[in-house]
Amino acid sequence: MFVQVVLTFLTVFFLFTSSLLSAPPFEVPSSFNPVGSGARALAMGGAYMSACSDGTGASWNPACLCLLKDSEFAIMGSFLHRKEDNSFSQNQVLNNVGRISEWDLNYVGAVIPFKRCERNMVISFNYQQLYEMNREWDFINILSDIDHWKYRQSGALSAIELAYGIQLNPRLSLGITCNFWDNSMSENKWKQTYHRRNAGSLPSEFYREERYSFKGHNFNIGLLYKIKYNLFAGAIIKTPFQATIDYEMELASILYLAKTYRNTDNESETYHIDMPLSYGFGMIYLFSDQLRVSADLYCTRWDQFILTDEQSKEYFPITKAPTNEVDIDPTVQVRMGAEYLWQYKDYFIPVRGGVFYDPVPGDKSPDDFWGFTLGTGLTKNHQFSIDIAYQFRKGNDIQAADLSHLGFSQDVYEHSLFFSLIYYWKANFWDVTSEK
Repeated sequence: MFVQVVLTFLTVFFLFTSSLLSAPPFEVPSSFNPVGSGARALAMGGAYMSACSDGTGASWNPACLCLLKDSEFAIMGSFLHRKEDNSFSQNQVLNNVGRISEWDLNYVGAVIPFKRCERNMVISFNYQQLYEMNREWDFINILSDIDHWKYRQSGALSAIELAYGIQLNPRLSLGITCNFWDNSMSENKWKQTYHRRNAGSLPSEFYREERYSFKGHNFNIGLLYKIKYNLFAGAIIKTPFQATIDYEMELASILYLAKTYRNTDNESETYHIDMPLSYGFGMIYLFSDQLRVSADLYCTRWDQFILTDEQSKEYFPITKAPTNEVDIDPTVQVRMGAEYLWQYKDYFIPVRGGVFYDPVPGDKSPDDFWGFTLGTGLTKNHQFSIDIAYQFRKGNDIQAADLSHLGFSQDVYEHSLFFSLIYYWKANFWDVTSEK
C-alpha cells in the first residue's frame, strides 16, 4: 500500500511540475501604462504633456523640447515601496501580504538647443526606465502539511531615447523620439523565481527560474501649439511595435524519502509581443508667471497587446489567456496638476501637486488605480534645478484572472519618491542665425 501511495504521489508530482512548463511566461506587476520621468513632472500628477520644461520631454512630448533655452544634463532617481494584500476567498489559508522596496536610476539625459534656418531646434539623448518589474510574495499554506511558497520577480524595461524637436513657427512645434528597447544598450531583462517547500509527511521541494530579455524599437511623435500667450495644447502618439522576448527556464523538483527523487528540466523559446498604440492630449493654462495648471488624457489600446509563441498561438500577456477567451478594453488615464513658483532674487521654490486616475488593463474591465502627488524643489536660473516628488498610488479589489478559481483579489498600495538634479549651461556654440 505504501509503495502505491508513493508511486501515485510521484506521478502527480511530476505531472504537476511538467504542466507548469506550458504556461505562457509574461508578467508585469507595475502600471502597464508607459509614463515619463522626472520629479517635476510626477509632482504635477504626470500632467506634463504640454508643460514639459526639461529633457524628460523626450518621453512626455518631444515637441516641448523646443521651449528649452539652455543646454542641460539631468540625472533622476526613484524609490518605490509597494504593499500587496492578497486574498483568496476560496482558500483563505493562502492569504498573505507581499512587500517590495526598491531604489532605481529613473533617468539620465542631455539636451542641446540650437538655432538653424532661423528656427529653434533641439536634440536630446536619454536613458529612461519605463516599467518596473519587482515583486515578492511569501506565504505558508497550513492544511494537513506545511507548504511554504516564495515568489520573486526582479528587473526592469528601459529605453535609450534619441529625440529631435523643431519650432516651425512662433505657435507650432513638432518633435520625434526614437526609443531603442535593446538589452545590449540598456538593461531590458527580468527574472522570476518560484520556490515551494513542503515539510509534511512526504517532504518535497520545487524550484523554477525564468529569465527574459526584451528587444524592439518605436517612436514618440509630439506636437505643441500655442493657442494664446498663456494657453498651450500638446499631443503625442507612441507608435505600436513588435518586440522580441527571449525566454529561458530551468526547473527542479525533489521528493525526499528513503531515497531522493529528482526531476530537472529546462526550456528556451522566442516569443513576439505586440506592444499597443497609445496617444494623448493635454493643456496647460498660465494664470500668471507664478501659477500654472495642467491636465492630460492618455489612451492605450490594450486590445492590441498580444503575445505570440513559436507555435503561433496568441495570448493576452497579463492574464496569460488565449486572445479569443478575453475581452480587453483600452484604458484612459486622467491626470491633473498645478505648480506655484515662489521667487527670491534668482532662486525659485516651487510648490506642486496633482491627482490622477491610472487604470491598468484586465479581462472584461480595467482595474482602477487612483493617486495623488506632492513636490517641491529649488531652482537657480541658468544654473541648476533640484526637485523632489512624492506619489501615492492605490488600487482596491484588483482581480487576477489566472487565479479566479481561487477567488483571488488584492489591494495595492504604492509609495514613491522621485529625485531630480539638472545642471544648465548656456547654449551658444551651435547658434546659426543665417545661412552661409
